[in-house]
Parts: sequence; structure tokens; C-alpha cells
Amino acid sequence: MRGDAASMRLFVALVPPVSVTRHLETAVAPLRDRSPNLRWSNDAAWHLTCAFFGEVGEARLAELQQRLGRAAARHDAMSLRFRGAGAFARPARASVLFVDVETELPQISALAASCSAAGRRIGLDVDDRPYRPHVTVARAKGREPVDMRSVVDELAGYEGPRWTASEICLIRSHLGPTPWYETVDSWQLRGSVQ
Repeated sequence: MRGDAASMRLFVALVPPVSVTRHLETAVAPLRDRSPNLRWSNDAAWHLTCAFFGEVGEARLAELQQRLGRAAARHDAMSLRFRGAGAFARPARASVLFVDVETELPQISALAASCSAAGRRIGLDVDDRPYRPHVTVARAKGREPVDMRSVVDELAGYEGPRWTASEICLIRSHLGPTPWYETVDSWQLRGSVQ
């Protein structure tokens, strides 16, 4: 389904606390000026995507919200940490620079699978690639991949503070010259303190 006035571009994410993104921004800041071939994202937009739904019509929103609420109730809050870095597809010819996430992979992968299943059950076309938790911090400018090896090497030793992911957020992506995100809804994970 393509975007129209009655649809929203939606995804589900774990959103780190401001103290965590500020810590990462301190590590990334010196690299911004030294990497003119990269378009750096704003630290306020950093998140860990669990499932990307693309365009979702308003008529499906309530059912998606119900299913995501049930998914969240089946998964425990989890301890995470941003640690290390990498690039997709490979550092020598990459389009995306990311920071890795240290966590229990089965736990976060199961949460991501449940979020994706919520979308599939209401007929959304959800990506089936294996889940790899990460936070995107920069993208190559233009359409051609760039050599990100030096930036990946500089961030390889990064280790951020631990934080607890206690909720999933349904986020609307607003595209344009200055993209921005809007939280549509959120649900506590099991064992979270409200």
C-alpha cells in the first residue's frame, strides 16, 4: 500500500534514554566534521527498530495497536548497552554506519519477531531478514556506498552505559528535508516499573 492522506509510515522501536544517547553523541561528535561523506543522524532520533511496517492505513491502526500491546505483554524488559560499531553492507563499501547493541540476542530477537508478527497478522508486508539490533548513526551521502573503515575503527571500542528497555514504541516517520519521528503509542514490557 502506497502512502496517501489516510496512511502513516510506521515502525516499532526501543527508544534509549537521553542520558544514553548523549553518551553516544559524545563519542560520535568528533567524527562528524572529519567525515564529510556521511550524513549524520540527530541523536534525538536514535532508536533500535524492532519492526518496520511502512505505510499503514488509519483503518488498520487500532488493530495493530491491540496486537502490539499483546506482544509487549509477552516479553520481559531487557538490559541493553550500545557497544562497538559496524557498517552495512561492509565497512569498505557501506551505506549505513551503525553502533552495535550488547544484549541477550534471543530475547531481543523474540521481541522483534513478535512485533513483526503483529503487522503480518493484519496483512502488512513485513521484512523477513534476520534481525540484527543496532542504532543507525550515519548514512552515506548520495547513492554510492563509501569507505567507512576509519570511522568504524574509531567507534569499535565504544561502550555506552547500560540501560533497561522497558517499553516498545509505535513511531510515525515523517519524511522530508528534515525527517522527524512522532510516538503514536507505547506499551510496557513485562516486569517494567511504571
